[in-house]
Amino acid sequence: MNFRLILCAFILMSFSCGSTATTTKMINGKSVVVDKNGEPVESRSLGKASDPSALQSGPEGSEVISMIYFSPNQKLYLGSQSGHLVEVDVDAQRSKVNRVAQKNGIVATSPDGNFVVINADSPAVMGVDGSLVLQMGMVKQFEAAVFSGDAKTLYVGERTGKLRIWGQSHSFEKQGKGERLENYLNRQAPDFLVTFASIEGPIASSGRGMLFVADSEGIISAWDPSKPGEIHRLMKVKGTVKSMQATAQHVVTTSKSGFLKVGRVDPPSYFPWSKDVRAEFAAISEFTGDDFVFLDAQGVKMKSIEEGKEKWALDLPEGPRCGLDVSDDGRTIAACIGNMVYLISGSGNLLSQIYIKKELVWIK
Repeated sequence: MNFRLILCAFILMSFSCGSTATTTKMINGKSVVVDKNGEPVESRSLGKASDPSALQSGPEGSEVISMIYFSPNQKLYLGSQSGHLVEVDVDAQRSKVNRVAQKNGIVATSPDGNFVVINADSPAVMGVDGSLVLQMGMVKQFEAAVFSGDAKTLYVGERTGKLRIWGQSHSFEKQGKGERLENYLNRQAPDFLVTFASIEGPIASSGRGMLFVADSEGIISAWDPSKPGEIHRLMKVKGTVKSMQATAQHVVTTSKSGFLKVGRVDPPSYFPWSKDVRAEFAAISEFTGDDFVFLDAQGVKMKSIEEGKEKWALDLPEGPRCGLDVSDDGRTIAACIGNMVYLISGSGNLLSQIYIKKELVWIK
């Protein structure tokens, strides 16, 4: 992802796999797909669309996806390069489209969907109604941004290595009537600053608030805001980081050179099986337990973190890979290819396809 909340390990979820009813439940601390008799379903029976010819690519004129994010309330948010923010209720197949910016891409949204960060010459926080909330003029080399789970803290990284933190709720308020401009600007200044060697690639936040930052050499470091003086190196990836998501125990990354790497938070280390695996994006949530998903040239795959054992695979069309995320409850995966977003069940079956063309279009 994104911010991941730890959900109850005893929530049961229902999926469909062809004509066989399946359920995901926790067995020995792992999320396992079982049949109606409670028996684990073999991975070979999962992850195949019933009609491969039904898979489509993003049509001409569909908007470029710049952000894909599942919030803790299970809403899927899609940001476009043209400034649209789409809130998607996957279960109800409903959506709401807001024009937040006129020409700047959306790179992050708060978990409640009320604020977004746009990538501009001076990055800014915008209200979902398109109002300017925070102009970050002091950020000269913007690289990445991520909100905390309570939507009251924003972390913004610069390539120079500066991590600026806005941690007061009033930072995200418009100028009050009669308020002096000087006071308004002062209360919008960042509350804290942490300096890394450099920052290149996304910033990830775990369910317990720990941040993961990558530098220009591909070194992943963990930083706990409750212990601001401590920065711990976890691992180094091949090249620079393209995608990164984390839980309290693990971090999954892909590099711009197309390699996966999966790490452990404590003790800081990585799993050797993952270092030569090819992948474009990777995603994880607390509820997936010891499993995670990644998007490669063939499609989406789920593997175990410890051993790299494949649980299922779903083939998807060719085309530029543009994002991947998994819902916090592990029920739904969203994979972006060529501006088409494929919604996939936690057991690896295609649910539907969506794309943005001013409005959200559903393909069942």
